[in-house]
Amino acid sequence: MTVDGLIVGFYDEASASLDVRYAIEKGRRLPAARHPVEEGRGLSSWVILNDEDLLLGSREEAERYDPSVTLLEGSRHISESFLIVRLKIEGRIIGVLSVQSVEPGRYRQRHLKVLQALAGFVAIALSNSSAHQNLLVAKEEIAYMATHDPLTGLPNRMQIIERLNQELKRCQRYDESLAVLFIDLDGFKEINDGHGHRAGDAVLKELSTRLTKGIRSTDAVGRLAGDEFLVILTDDCSPANGMLLAEQHDEWAVGQRYFSQESMALLLAVDSWPPQLEAAK
Repeated sequence: MTVDGLIVGFYDEASASLDVRYAIEKGRRLPAARHPVEEGRGLSSWVILNDEDLLLGSREEAERYDPSVTLLEGSRHISESFLIVRLKIEGRIIGVLSVQSVEPGRYRQRHLKVLQALAGFVAIALSNSSAHQNLLVAKEEIAYMATHDPLTGLPNRMQIIERLNQELKRCQRYDESLAVLFIDLDGFKEINDGHGHRAGDAVLKELSTRLTKGIRSTDAVGRLAGDEFLVILTDDCSPANGMLLAEQHDEWAVGQRYFSQESMALLLAVDSWPPQLEAAK
């Protein structure tokens, strides 16, 4: 069976889309792509929506099923013959397997039967690949949830303390210094009491954004609990530089009022390594 093009696509029923994971044309890999599965959007869509395989011997015949037959992104050749079969698991369509030829009338019923037999093995492989990918994504999401604060997206107490321990060990090893800002939001209770917890959450998220924007790429910020945050200033940060950055954080974080009738301030405690409590404000 002569094959000039091969397509393997995974069908996502929830989003009604076809994820073309493998597309090869005359030995050349084409870019992955995603297409909607709907009427008039390709032969693969027709196969999925009608639950029927296709054997087509010419482009004119293909256009009777779909007038908008188009080339895949990156394709350089116009196909004339098509075999498109469904990939099914337990009666459910999970994708399509398609081969094409630039010559008209290339395929016969025997070719279709061979491809249908092959489709069963491809469907199993594709299903296992998808399940494995979903498992990896789930693990990543669980790991993220375990180490980050769900409201602000900042590293949570466990994660930021772990980062602090790592930085302390690094400073001890290389005889460097760092500064740590312990931040408490003064006046936050009044916001919660006066405007509700949704307003309080909005304040915490905005403060987190401002703190994140105010640090360098080598620094770190995390939420300890409630309205308490921790900022780690690395890169051999001296106590004097720590105080300067603390004052800048105070200006960045509460330079504008959140509400017209209330103002807030940051209670900042600055400590440094080697141990040397520098100041509190």
